[in-house]
Amino acid sequence: MQLVMITDTKKFHEAMKKVLEDIAQLPEDKFERFVEACITYILSVRDDVDIGTIEKESKEILSERSEAIMSVAEKLRNEGRLEGRLEGRLEGRLEGKIEFVLKNLSKKFGRRFTKEMKEKIQKADEKTIDYIGENLLDISLEQLKEVLK
Repeated sequence: MQLVMITDTKKFHEAMKKVLEDIAQLPEDKFERFVEACITYILSVRDDVDIGTIEKESKEILSERSEAIMSVAEKLRNEGRLEGRLEGRLEGRLEGKIEFVLKNLSKKFGRRFTKEMKEKIQKADEKTIDYIGENLLDISLEQLKEVLK
């Protein structure tokens, strides 16, 4: 889930390759379900990634399992998830990022993560949300307060 928060395209693709390498280790019965969930999530949150890119990178890393990736891609195409862009998609994507950031900061900081901070995050622009998301593991409470000023 953290992968989709990486705004630098090169770093995103490097991280996606690492995720694919991890997925390759899954047993067959879990592999396709996990791949479908990951691909669906990435495509619903990222506008700069398409199924073709995922298929290409998957073939390189998951050579013996690339058919499963193509199967998932075809299933998603058939369901219409990949055709066109729905109105309001950007807004929905930002809402998803905000929800992700709020959930993880709440886990990280517990009660120290105040209602006021949550409200500021809900009103923050996408650039700020992306910054927080990319730095979730390292950001301190003081740094977070500074970013939200």
